[in-house]
Amino acid sequence: YKGDITHLLKRTFGHFSIIIKSNDFLLAAVDNTRSTPLYYMDNKEVRFVTDNYHYFEDFCDEKLEYLSNSEIEILMSGYSSFQDTLYKNIKTFLPGQVFYSDPESGFLEANINNYHAWLTKSNLSIELIRSKLNSILLEVMTDTIRALNDRQVVIPLSGGYDSRIIASILK
Repeated sequence: YKGDITHLLKRTFGHFSIIIKSNDFLLAAVDNTRSTPLYYMDNKEVRFVTDNYHYFEDFCDEKLEYLSNSEIEILMSGYSSFQDTLYKNIKTFLPGQVFYSDPESGFLEANINNYHAWLTKSNLSIELIRSKLNSILLEVMTDTIRALNDRQVVIPLSGGYDSRIIASILK
């Protein structure tokens, strides 16, 4: 059952976060960019999951302990790199993360992201690498254009390669 859900989420296009709770299971997942974050807290053998961390202030017995290391990271970059939040007890989902729990299998985690480590050694030719990069770039931009659905796009031009490529493809 969990494998079917993970397979479905891998094929899902777009930005999403999802929480499904029934008497039989709990499923929670975020997309590959964590565009809408989900938060969780483990409390006395129960996992609380929400899209609003203020829920924990209102409904959980535990006192929320402030985590100053995360504050510096969030102030400098606008987000936390890993699962830490401003509170020690509250964690956030990583991009592409799925939580699944049922009475039989207990609590399971999976990742639906498709990120790969940087290749340090490769037997691929430069031409093949360029071709693969071009294919991936065109696929991503085609998906992005489809998701825009004729809406206006604003591209901050930094003068770097990324913004130039995006502007030239969208033109």
